[in-house]
Amino acid sequence: MLTVKDLMTANPDTITPDATLGAAIAEMNRFDDRQLPVVDKYGRLVGMITERDIRLAVNSPLLSEDSTLRIRLLERFLVEDCMTRHVVSVLPETPLHEAAKILATRRFGALPVVMDNELVGILSVTDLLEYLARQPALEANMPI
Repeated sequence: MLTVKDLMTANPDTITPDATLGAAIAEMNRFDDRQLPVVDKYGRLVGMITERDIRLAVNSPLLSEDSTLRIRLLERFLVEDCMTRHVVSVLPETPLHEAAKILATRRFGALPVVMDNELVGILSVTDLLEYLARQPALEANMPI
């Protein structure tokens, strides 16, 4: 049986809670990530920040259309201001089908993988899709 550790990305890109939203965007762009686990100085998972979290924070309809104001906001607000704090995570030994079910039902883009409260990896929807893409084609009459 496949487990999360078989497909997860070990030692994923991370960010700290005291980083600015601008720094989070730069990290996401540099590594083509849509989300980043937020870790404290001990490597413990304390949250997740996503592109959507940042968009919601900066593109509020209450703000003016002034793009310079939005850029200033990216440098003023911190990751901890916008991150999700109560993160659903999995263990490396979690069966892959259970992790896939969480991703599908909760509509998450990724799940952090923790062991003894320390972040050890991340499993993304892309990881699952890439795995499926490498598998032989399913028979047309095979039930799903």
